Amino acid sequence: MEKTTRYLALALLLVTCLVTGLSFTLYRQTRENAFAVLADQGRNLADSIAGSTLFGLASLGFQQNMFQEGLFSEGERLAEKIARDPGDADRLVRELGERANLDAVLLINRHLDLMASYAVPEPNPGLRHGDGRRMGPPGPMCAPPGPGMGMRREALAAFLDSAETRTVLTPRGFSACRDPFRVTVALKTPNHDLLLLSGRPLPQSPNSEGPDLATLFQTIALSPDIVFVALMDGHGDVLARAGQSSENDLREGPVPPEAGFIRIVRDFTEASGDNARLILGISTRKTEETIAQARRNIAWFAGMAWLLGFLGMLVIFGLVKTSARRLAALEEQAAKAERLAALGRMAATVAHEVRNPLSAISVAAGRLNRELGSPDEAQARLLTLIREEIGRLNGIVEGFLSLSRTQDCKREEADLADIVLSVAALYENEAGEKGVRLAVQGPKSACPSLVDRDKVRQALGNILKNAIQASPEGGVIKISISCTTAECAISVEDSGPGISPSDMPRIFEPFFTTRARGSGLGLALAQAVAREHGGGIKAENRPEGGARFVFSVSRQAVGNGR
Repeated sequence: MEKTTRYLALALLLVTCLVTGLSFTLYRQTRENAFAVLADQGRNLADSIAGSTLFGLASLGFQQNMFQEGLFSEGERLAEKIARDPGDADRLVRELGERANLDAVLLINRHLDLMASYAVPEPNPGLRHGDGRRMGPPGPMCAPPGPGMGMRREALAAFLDSAETRTVLTPRGFSACRDPFRVTVALKTPNHDLLLLSGRPLPQSPNSEGPDLATLFQTIALSPDIVFVALMDGHGDVLARAGQSSENDLREGPVPPEAGFIRIVRDFTEASGDNARLILGISTRKTEETIAQARRNIAWFAGMAWLLGFLGMLVIFGLVKTSARRLAALEEQAAKAERLAALGRMAATVAHEVRNPLSAISVAAGRLNRELGSPDEAQARLLTLIREEIGRLNGIVEGFLSLSRTQDCKREEADLADIVLSVAALYENEAGEKGVRLAVQGPKSACPSLVDRDKVRQALGNILKNAIQASPEGGVIKISISCTTAECAISVEDSGPGISPSDMPRIFEPFFTTRARGSGLGLALAQAVAREHGGGIKAENRPEGGARFVFSVSRQAVGNGR
């Protein structure tokens, strides 16, 4: 048992390690899968936002194309009017700018000197760039050309020297995100002067932000699952952004777990060829809640698995312990059987040697009785004692022989109730002489079984005789029969002092007796008969006093008498 305990402890330790390892593996796999799913969702969302951005740019380009064609038409008409009346250029430029609500109208000669101009004094304060910054004053494109124009002045000079009659100066692609409403065009007048017109496709109210990316991104950032969204051009400058983000959040590098989001980066190219990068911050709050719930579930299942394993170990320990007890009992029974077999062989030898002298003594006692004729009282008492002791020794010898040889059961169908009644009638006089009453309670129906009548009578007689000897005067011995489809049980209850706990394990051992003149073979023979009939015998003390013996036999046709 000590080794079994160590093995079970080791098995429990292995189960604990296995459950713990599987739990950690399952948790790690669950976390990885959850964040992989979140990343896939983020990439799909980034693709959708990129598509919306490209669609917005395409829509803005369409508006710009429509508006710039109108600007070219207005510029061509203005150029014709100025060609007919050059002295009235200032008025014509100003009228066009006010009538068309333009930001600027400039007339420049071939030497890039300003001849006439119109410009709004201050841009609309409600307008913003694509990244949310308020728009500043008109850039150099809309300012009178001068020494500070740099490359723009050279570009205008190159346009004047080219064969083109008109050109578009409006930024295209992602560059247009900085000022998505402004359209600027240049065209040549019949006098080879340069006319610049700059305006906005739609009139903007002071509080309107227009159809730009800032509005789109701010709408996207309203989702609780999105921490921030930003668009950067190929140079790393932010074109538009929305949500809570810092400059470090938009830069490449690992995101710490406490940040509460994962970064999704999507690089794409606009139709004009400009490159941009969309950066999306996806909240991990719901994913962390799901993982926390999964962690609790895994811990619960791990605890249940460990508990079941522990209970299984306890069951195995109990089974092993029970098996060990049964094995010890079987070994003890085998040793006992071996001892009984040896004792039986010895008893058979002793009985054989004793029977001949007993027979001679019995014959001598009979002859002595005949020769004395009429013996006196003392002689008669001695002869009676000799005959009684010869009978007792002969009974012991017969008991020896019964234990030493195995006899076949002569099975035949019999009613156990009749056998019990016949045995009770046989011992009724003996019980009456001691003042003990026999109470037989028969079954409600017959109990037919295949039994050896003589052996069952002998076994019941031994049990009943012990009960009569144990019961005091005025006592009652109850005999009852109960039958099932499998076996029949005969119960004998006496009103004696019961069986001592120290004697209980040995009462079925041959030659064990608590009476001075007992042989100790009656219960041993009864147990042998019960086992031959596929049953058994058990003894117990009654709570109200006395002992109870239950003799059972199988109702199946088993054994040699089948």
